[in-house]
Order: sequence, then C-alpha cells, then structure tokens
Amino acid sequence: MPAQTCARCHAPRTGAFRYCRECGYDFDADSMDAAGAAARAKSKAKAEAAAREAKKRGVAVGDGKRRRYVVRGLIAFEVAALAVLAGYGILSSASGGGPDIAALFATPRPTTPATPTPAVTLPATGFVPSGPTTEATVERVIDGDTIVVDAGGARLYVHYLGIDAPEAVALDRPVQFMGPEASQANAQLVSGQTVILERDVSEADSAARLLRDVWVDRDGTLFLVGLELVKAGFARAVPQPPDVKYQALYADAEAQAKAAGLGIWGTPPSAAPEATLPPTQAGAAQRLTTNDPVTFSYGFRSDFHGAQGSYTWRAANVMTSALKVAWTVDAASAATCVFDWSIAPASGTAVGGEVSVPRKGHETGKSDHETPFRNAMLTVTSTCPVWRLSVTGEGS
Repeated sequence: MPAQTCARCHAPRTGAFRYCRECGYDFDADSMDAAGAAARAKSKAKAEAAAREAKKRGVAVGDGKRRRYVVRGLIAFEVAALAVLAGYGILSSASGGGPDIAALFATPRPTTPATPTPAVTLPATGFVPSGPTTEATVERVIDGDTIVVDAGGARLYVHYLGIDAPEAVALDRPVQFMGPEASQANAQLVSGQTVILERDVSEADSAARLLRDVWVDRDGTLFLVGLELVKAGFARAVPQPPDVKYQALYADAEAQAKAAGLGIWGTPPSAAPEATLPPTQAGAAQRLTTNDPVTFSYGFRSDFHGAQGSYTWRAANVMTSALKVAWTVDAASAATCVFDWSIAPASGTAVGGEVSVPRKGHETGKSDHETPFRNAMLTVTSTCPVWRLSVTGEGS
C-alpha cells in the first residue's frame, strides 16, 4: 500500500506520484510503511550479530575499502603464479601447447648454484687402508721387507705382506743383489716414522712375525710401503694366500719395474771392486780398488768378498758410532794363509784385524769397534783364496 505522507517533509502524497511534490523525495527508495521499517531493522540486527561473532573469533571485519585491497592482493598473487608457471613451461603459448604438469616433476627445476665444496686431495696411491689397523712407531729396519716396531709399548717384528725383498742380513747365506739397497730404501720410507699396520687375514708367520700391509703418512699423503718398494724394483711381488688384498697392484707394479729394468730387474754389478791394476799374470794376486762410496749406517749390513789379493774401497762413510765386523776365511790345501782388514779414517786411529788360517783350514770370527769418525777407507789384504767380510752399523 503506498505511503500517505512523505518521510522527509511529511507532505501528503497526491495520487500515484513516485516523488514528493514538495521536496522531491523518492517514495520507492525508502518505504514508509511498517513492513519496510521492520525489514531494515532485521537486516541491521543480523549484520551486527555477524560482526560480534567475527570479533569473538578474532577475525577483523574491514570496511569496503579493505575488502577491495584483499581482492586486489589475490588478483596480484594469481598473476604472479601464472608468470612462474609460464616460466617453467607449464602454460601453453599462443603458438602451441607446452608440456603437461607431469613434466614439472620429470625435469629438475632450476636452482641457485650451491657454494663449491673444497676439493679433497686424495693420496698419491689413490686408496687408503680398509681393514683393521694399528698405529706403531718404527724402531729399526731389518731389511727390505721386515721392520721392528713399538706398538703401545710392545716390541714387535713385522713382515710386509705380498712382497719379498732380496736378502741383506742373513749370516748363513750370501747377501743378495740389491739387498742392502732394498734395506736402505725401506729405511728412507719408514725409519723412525709412525706407521699404520693393516691386517688382511693372517696374524703372524711361523717365525712369530706379524704379517701386515704397512702404510706411512708423508706430508698428508698415505703410501703403501710394500707397493712403493715393488714399484722401484727393490722387491718382488709374492702372493701369500689368503692375504692377497693388494696382490693385483703388486703384480702390476712389478711388471712395470721389470719392463724398465729397475733395481733387482737390472744387471747385477761385479761383486768385487773395479780392477784398476790388472793382474800381471794368471794366478797372480789381484790389486783392486774403487772410488764408489760405501756407507755404514745403523742397522744395515754391507758384505764384501774376494780372493787372494789386495782390495781397497776409498770412500767409506761411517754414519754410526760403532761397527760390528764378521768374517769367514778359507785356506788353500797347500799352506797357511793370512787375512787382514782395516778401516782407516782420514785422521785418527784405524780399526782392523788379522786372521791366520792353517792349511786346509776354515776360520770365522767377529769383533766390535768404536768409530768416532766419518770418512774412512776400507782395505782388505788376503793370501787366502776365499774370504768374506761383513760390516754392520751399530750405535746411534
């Protein structure tokens, strides 16, 4: 039912006019009847109740302007998301379709380059011990493949696995070619060093020597000592089942040393010094001399042998405070013979000895000597047909 008076100026409504003829108010915009007022009150109460509920839940209710900001933010987020997807090639271009969503997981996404990790310097040998290990300090080098170590206060003999170096110290057999050199090479690698003893399978041999692969650290680089000796021709590769962890490496190193003629794979030199004065006639006494250096150092044994004649080693370097000398002399069947030796320093008192051997006799002996000198000359004079002299460095 149309309102009878204007809600603004209270002028009476005339006919069915929409606007008040007095003030121009729109009758239809704001109904003046009781039903319209009740509807507006109900709508206002509902809005106030919703605001109270939102406030109770901690949700801020903004005005129309804030809602517009929210809508704009959502639109901006969608635009950015579309740009990222386009960058990965998921959205198709106008000229053709791109890969499907599965391609996103099949192809690695571009990432920011990580900070480079510092390079790890590997040992020259390219590997490190992989079995049970024990550290020990080398007290003494016996020969090219045997050492004495101190392991936690225990004094132990250790034999290198997988190799065999020429004999240098056996008293019951001749010193083998390159024996002293192999001992010296071994000493240069491990003497006085802390070494790593790696166990393969076996614990010890019949002589109660530990069987180990021996490693040494030189300036942060680990070396397998036995392998280095084989590489340089100071030892042979000898399989010792069941301890064969590095046998393939030893075999390859031996093949290379043999091909290059290194060490034991070279030509053995003459056992006696170079003859500078040849004999005047067959069967006459020889006079032999050499300028090649001979070094007597701690723990190393040097062997000399010859026949009837005079022998001189001019450059004898005595690197220890004492020497142990041993000899074996055989006489001829015809007469008594004399064997005489001396180590004479450039200045000071010489050390030496003389042995008289009866007809068809055989003499052995040994003696210890203090050597407070360095440079000396070794001389042997013999009327006996067969003799052998060994000198071992003692003391510090």
